[in-house]
Amino acid sequence: MKRFSIFCILVVLFITQTACNFPTTRPIQVTMPLPIATTVTAETPLPVDTMSPEPTFTTQAAAETPSSGQINLELLKNFTYWVEDFNTQVTLKDGAFSDSQIRSQLIEPAALGDLNSDGQTDAAVILTIDPSGSGTFYYLIAVLDQNGTPAQAGFSSIGDRQGINNLEIVNSRIILDFITQGLSDPLCCPSEHRLRSYLLENGALYLASEQILDSPEAQATALPNAILIDQPVTGDPLTTPLQVRGRVSQVPPEKKLAYYVTDFNATLLMQGEVPLEGEPGGTGTFAFEFNLDAVSPGLVQLELVDSANGILRGRSFVVLVVP
Repeated sequence: MKRFSIFCILVVLFITQTACNFPTTRPIQVTMPLPIATTVTAETPLPVDTMSPEPTFTTQAAAETPSSGQINLELLKNFTYWVEDFNTQVTLKDGAFSDSQIRSQLIEPAALGDLNSDGQTDAAVILTIDPSGSGTFYYLIAVLDQNGTPAQAGFSSIGDRQGINNLEIVNSRIILDFITQGLSDPLCCPSEHRLRSYLLENGALYLASEQILDSPEAQATALPNAILIDQPVTGDPLTTPLQVRGRVSQVPPEKKLAYYVTDFNATLLMQGEVPLEGEPGGTGTFAFEFNLDAVSPGLVQLELVDSANGILRGRSFVVLVVP
């Protein structure tokens, strides 16, 4: 196994944990109904789609592996995965891997579905990495069927010591239902229930939306509107002015989003409205900029929210670095 940089891992963990501990969405009442979730495994059919169509995204696989054959649970449990944060690859056998430096495990359920609209069965899996320390790190990985050959095509860190409730693919979006660390939770004991969705584009996984399921009303929420922030991305520096652009899967009737900028101490630094281009009900885009001066060095969160009349319809965020 190649040696990896401890410094890089600490930076990744710092950004990941900081993102978990930022303040949640502005207080809003959630009232929309939720279709009953279905666990997706190799033997379970996908749930019937009840959402509006998603925008089409061009997807390219990052790298192919020697494994071949139709993607199913058995293949995923005996597949070779590349783990970017540790600069190494792990070849699972019956869902597990172990050597003198790390241990790895595939967390079920795996999700099966079409991620790039080519009619083939793709997959999303959760892989854990235990580097023989106090942490166990969870990663979301996409696997595409490339003309009959499975190929890893996306990688995203979820966090340290997470609780996975469900993973599925709906409308080319990966839906993750999980338990993570809240504002007052130590790393050992996550208790905050979240629902995330990811989109695969050009070989990378992007966080498209997230909701905090902290009440029965929130848990009865329909799948959030996908808000994809193309610029900036997590880890970018906070510049002045900051240029922000991205896309939404469904333009709301009021044709706007709200944005909030908060620091690590949960202080609201700035807020405003984001106009959307596109017709209500269809796909849309946004582009805006703002100036934020006199911010202490550290991390800040830029959060975009789709809500009106007390109903949360979508949320997405990026964490930026203040030099």
